[in-house]
Amino acid sequence: MQPRKAMVPCFIAFLLILGISPVAYASHSTPFNGSFSGPFTVAFGKTTATVHFSGEGIASHLGQSDITGTVTVVLSTLVGTSTDTKITAADGDQLFLTTVASEHFTSASTIALSGTYTITGGTGHLADATGSGTLSGTVFITGPASGTVSETFSGTITE
Repeated sequence: MQPRKAMVPCFIAFLLILGISPVAYASHSTPFNGSFSGPFTVAFGKTTATVHFSGEGIASHLGQSDITGTVTVVLSTLVGTSTDTKITAADGDQLFLTTVASEHFTSASTIALSGTYTITGGTGHLADATGSGTLSGTVFITGPASGTVSETFSGTITE
């Protein structure tokens, strides 16, 4: 076999190896940041409060977006957990998050939030998304069971 002809099968084999290599399919983490604000309502129970929230804002990888979710707050600890937070992009793709946040009053009508989030998937181009980071925010109480909340997310996303 001539040297040039021998190189062709080797080159094809090399391309095939690259095509099935795990490195070819490797994903990477990139920064994920978002800021949202909107209204919330609260339903109080004996030991927990259920907070329904929604809002608008902007998030990296999504652009202008809407956020919705439900937080269950343990009243004795003021720790809230949400397992159904959804950020929806203008194109309809959604990002799913689980959040855990501690809350403390900074005044009679203001609560500071700090905690973490975990990205648990999504829809469309975000179907396999993972990631995590921190969240912070401020709750402004404007009624006996309502108000507005502003939240900021900062961390990473892997798509």
